[in-house]
Amino acid sequence: MSRGRVVLLLRIVAALAAALVAVVVGLQSAGVWTPGKGWAIRLVVLAAVLAFLSTTATAVREYLAPKAERRREDAGQVLRTAFWEIWAATKVSPLDLGIAAYEVHRPLWNWPPRAKQMQRIYRERARNRMNTSGVSWAPGKGVIGYAVERQSFVGLDVDAAWSHLANASEATWLAQSDDVRLGLSFEEFKKLQGKHGVVVAMPIIDDDRGGRVVGCVALDGPAGSSAKLESTKVQRILGDASAALHRSVLRRSR
Repeated sequence: MSRGRVVLLLRIVAALAAALVAVVVGLQSAGVWTPGKGWAIRLVVLAAVLAFLSTTATAVREYLAPKAERRREDAGQVLRTAFWEIWAATKVSPLDLGIAAYEVHRPLWNWPPRAKQMQRIYRERARNRMNTSGVSWAPGKGVIGYAVERQSFVGLDVDAAWSHLANASEATWLAQSDDVRLGLSFEEFKKLQGKHGVVVAMPIIDDDRGGRVVGCVALDGPAGSSAKLESTKVQRILGDASAALHRSVLRRSR
């Protein structure tokens, strides 16, 4: 659950608690119902605590918003530079390319509480690229998750790898190798089917933390472009971008 949804949920619950207190007070004033003293105190305290949490969460969110926007702008500058360098190196139409940066994070409000996720920092996408899939990425899930888990460059022509699975059943999908399933459930596979061509990803490594992987840079392009998008030159560009993102975005945000 995102921070925005947590704030919204707190506001709704706080409003319901306040409304409940108002109803109880109204019923008591009308002589319809007289709650025990303990119940009245509990309701008032609950409403006050929830109102405090809602206000505090909103304040924290507003405080963090400018910082998040600066991170996004800095990441965008790095990725746009890499985007056009890749176009110059491969001559793949920029209308068929997309590039994004992800950060590994562990939200406190997720369940299980220590499960890591991949949070997108910025995406540069041309008008020909597909919309988002709705899949929540994590280390070990998808090409970007494999790059983080394996701590190395990963590339796959997803369209070619899944071409024989157009009408696959769940049993058929689960019988595929790990390099085909990419840690995805059958439902996630169905959401992604037909939406990707070639996807490559380069991990972002934090040498200040003993080589820990803190994110990745992902590039996607048209089916059949593996030779170009997995080339040594593109890997160098993505490696430079990942290092720049670590210096100017991730390290500075710690």
